[in-house]
Amino acid sequence: MPLIQNGREVETALEAIEGPRSALAPLEQLLRCAHADAGDALADALWSSRSVADAITAATALATPEILRAWEQPDVETEDEAEGHSPPKQDGGSRGRNRSTRTNRSTRTEEEIVAIRAERAAKKRAKEEAGESPGDSVAVS
Repeated sequence: MPLIQNGREVETALEAIEGPRSALAPLEQLLRCAHADAGDALADALWSSRSVADAITAATALATPEILRAWEQPDVETEDEAEGHSPPKQDGGSRGRNRSTRTNRSTRTEEEIVAIRAERAAKKRAKEEAGESPGDSVAVS
């Protein structure tokens, strides 16, 4: 049986090995979160990152206790999948998501936006002071 169809057993096995999800590091909790908004937010954070360091910072910023708590509540999509149902097809088409038409995206508060912009500006200044160009990225070895 494919792993994706065996999700409950995988969760049970992981909990037996590692303990409850709440005992894991916040970033690990985020990576295991099944909520659709969590997946979308993580994808957006990774896609918009210019470097590995930016990606780690962006993902870590999503792994706050408040955000993780909000994503612990199941959404319609994860409830259906937990019951073994496939999500309904959109517009009669394929199961693939069209990111540009998704309407239930979580929105950031003004304070979060200001903090993110300030963090990005500080990183940009630090790179410029170090003599790096803004487009330089961290090499992955």
